[in-house]
Amino acid sequence: LILIISDDEELSVGVILNRPSKQGLEIHTEDAETGEESIATVPLRFGGEIPLQGVEVVWLHLNPALRGAGIGWEVGKNKNSVWMCSERDVTKAIGSGLATPQDFMAFAGVTGWTKDDARSIAVDGMQGEIKNGNFEIVSTDKTEEIWTTLAEQPVLNELNMVQNVAIANEAWDIAGRTIRGTITSIEIEDDSIVFNSGVRVDELGDDALRSWVAAHLLGVGLEDYE
Repeated sequence: LILIISDDEELSVGVILNRPSKQGLEIHTEDAETGEESIATVPLRFGGEIPLQGVEVVWLHLNPALRGAGIGWEVGKNKNSVWMCSERDVTKAIGSGLATPQDFMAFAGVTGWTKDDARSIAVDGMQGEIKNGNFEIVSTDKTEEIWTTLAEQPVLNELNMVQNVAIANEAWDIAGRTIRGTITSIEIEDDSIVFNSGVRVDELGDDALRSWVAAHLLGVGLEDYE
């Protein structure tokens, strides 16, 4: 699942929403009334392999109270828009009691699709990818439910990897996709069987996703985790 956070004449930029990493970010806050200091940990998600220039961590929130208070800036133009914000916004909002750490998501890196580049297959950025059938648009009506589901993902480790992948798949299903664990737009029934085997298509997709998470986000082989 990808959220486009920027789209201009040269580039579409997005973050992968449902890929937590084994890292957590400690947020140090101070209560605005009592002065009491506290520390909370927020999962750092894998947003993509490209560093965003001038931004170490991409912070997002979907809190109506924060939107009303002008904390951050809107990414989309609808009532369910996700907002971007700074780390300073995060600590200030938590310290003032406007929000909790669970209201925010943090991402390391972004994903990009170029435009008008002869070396690029999709010369129209993300719109080109959609036209080519590689991605589908998710209804904005599902934004809040997807966000609430993904907010349940803890910092990734070997003990909770299955739980993490299950939550990622649940958000994927909410988005309206038939095949979990893939980014293709081909619709195949969940009980379809892989050719010449007894393996269901959705099981194969889940196995592939677990293998990818184990190798790229945990740094272990699936056999080590099993």
